[in-house]
Amino acid sequence: MNTRATKNFTTMKTKLLSITVLLQLLTGFSSLAQLKYYEVYISPLGVTTKQSGMMKFNQPNTYQPGACFDYYKIQSGDVKNTFVLLKQWTDPQLGMEHYRFQQYANGIPVEGAECFEHFKNGSLIYTHAKFGVEFNDQPMHATLTEEQAFDALMDNLPKKYKFAWESPQWEAELQFDFNDPNATYKPTGTLMYALDNFKDVGFKIDGARYKLCYKFTVLCLNPSFNRTYFVNALTGNIWRIDDRNRSDGSATIPGHGSQTIDTQFFGGFVQKNILHTNNGARDVHTKEFKNLNTAWSFTENIKDADDNWGTSQQESTMIHWFTSQSWDFFETRYDRIGMDGQGGVVRVYGSHPTDYYAEYENFDHGEIGTRDYIYCGHDGDGNYSGNAIDIVGHEFTHGVLYHTAGLAPLNEPGALGESFCDIFGVMIETYTRGFVDWTHGEDAGGGTRSLDNPKGDGIYFPDVNDCSNTDIGQPDTYFGDLWHDGNCDNGGIHVNGGVQNFWFFLTATGGTGTNDIGDDYIVQGVGLDDAALITYWSMVNNNGNAWQYSDARANSIAAATQLFGSCSPQEIAVIDAWYAVGIGAFSPCGPNAIEEKWLVNPFSVYPNPSSDKITIAFNNTNEYDISLYAIDGKLIQADKQLQGNYELDVNALSNGVYFIKVQSEGISYQEKIVVAHE
Repeated sequence: MNTRATKNFTTMKTKLLSITVLLQLLTGFSSLAQLKYYEVYISPLGVTTKQSGMMKFNQPNTYQPGACFDYYKIQSGDVKNTFVLLKQWTDPQLGMEHYRFQQYANGIPVEGAECFEHFKNGSLIYTHAKFGVEFNDQPMHATLTEEQAFDALMDNLPKKYKFAWESPQWEAELQFDFNDPNATYKPTGTLMYALDNFKDVGFKIDGARYKLCYKFTVLCLNPSFNRTYFVNALTGNIWRIDDRNRSDGSATIPGHGSQTIDTQFFGGFVQKNILHTNNGARDVHTKEFKNLNTAWSFTENIKDADDNWGTSQQESTMIHWFTSQSWDFFETRYDRIGMDGQGGVVRVYGSHPTDYYAEYENFDHGEIGTRDYIYCGHDGDGNYSGNAIDIVGHEFTHGVLYHTAGLAPLNEPGALGESFCDIFGVMIETYTRGFVDWTHGEDAGGGTRSLDNPKGDGIYFPDVNDCSNTDIGQPDTYFGDLWHDGNCDNGGIHVNGGVQNFWFFLTATGGTGTNDIGDDYIVQGVGLDDAALITYWSMVNNNGNAWQYSDARANSIAAATQLFGSCSPQEIAVIDAWYAVGIGAFSPCGPNAIEEKWLVNPFSVYPNPSSDKITIAFNNTNEYDISLYAIDGKLIQADKQLQGNYELDVNALSNGVYFIKVQSEGISYQEKIVVAHE
């Protein structure tokens, strides 16, 4: 039985309130008539009321970039806040223009508060945003200087730590890389309002959740880590810590036979070939890890005299080829050149020690530039992560995410990030081998995850307060069984990604079942390529730093709509797959559905569930056509040109889920009903 069905009326009131809030923000503008409809996608009632803040607009219109925040600012009277354009780009798939804005309060950036606007043919298509609100009680100025905050941070770290800026080798390499004699790994601090965590981040973020902090990114050589510290700008205490570690010759590649690998002839006193690509746009350079005290440029290249590598240096040739395949996948499928989209070098370390199994790292040096690294090594049992192309593809995708979405490595944003990387790790393996394997990491030994059956693989924490205790399985339903709502694993980022992983599997292949919160679902899959294109387009064009699962749903629906059309099979599959994993309603696109879809129904349905009769009570006197469908879309009953309340007899129906479709004046509405005979 559907445990949420009895809450439909309350859900409708919640949705009405959400729409009202947005209307209040925009009321009074002469261009309001250009708005087509509002869609505020809300997660299951009783779990959370996070909103995506997505709005769609009639076409054509004359909105200009920055309209989203301008409307908020004028209507709210909030003159202290501004939005600054961070980035604009045009995607190669649809040629849409995308704008990403960062909110500033009191002239200081607000973490997680961003606005995205998407234009096509000069018209604003849709926007989605998160706003930090109520900053009146926040300090407007730091008490500590940047230098004092950095000193306070160093006082909080053990004296035995060795940092990259203390190594002449690492400093010399950085200065050479960027042709800047003053470049240094010693971090500069960015003053910002930093979030407490990334849980329950809705459309509006309460200013009380922030602290005025300096942000420092620290690269430590011994022990090895790359972390971001947020230091309270008033007290010098550490407010939050984010881990940034993510985790042409021939060569015999285990499981793939003899392959041509992209190498480069390198002369000198000893002529040789090295693992540095030189074909086309690829720029992948692979070396064997020695130790972190030796900077990249001082690490010796892996060499072969005749460029016939065979089984020699196999751990390095394998990861070099896998990384090149990952590069080729994104370039061939999505016209993306490298991790950064600009063909920037990807540096690859093979044969890493046991404290690194597999990870992506970006050494970000602010305005100077960035460097992307992949590490593959052995776990404590000797398993080598470089044996698995989906793991290497996973780490490559982390680089793509870093340069696009920038999802925070905590809580739901972190789980979404790990899931995106799982998905494209599987896609890169499929691209290379020619067939799909839904298990992630199986060729490396050690830990694996499953996209088609999350509960049967991976790990979760049976006791959210005991991070040392793990068991097999991951959630396939939002806030369902095995969901981690604690602080282990940075808020369950390698656990809770199972929900989006299963969503992707269902979108691609389809499926039927009942999820953990009692919803019966049926999804008609649209194939691997379409599901991956929707996921990629949404990942690089729609996602922001603090985006949650509710945002992922809204973003993927928007992507499917733009790529394939409203009420297309692809859009329906995306929506229904999210419903299957416990987020949102199933698609309102039934047979002969029209394009307009409104979230606020002009009627209520009760009792629901029912074993006898269900009343459909309207809040106006319009004429309606009412149709009843089975969950698979089969028409059961249709009545036309009705007015007033309508009584639906369900005595003859079998137990199960159905939906009613109501049409009036060219607009279509839907509501789910449940028949439950004793």
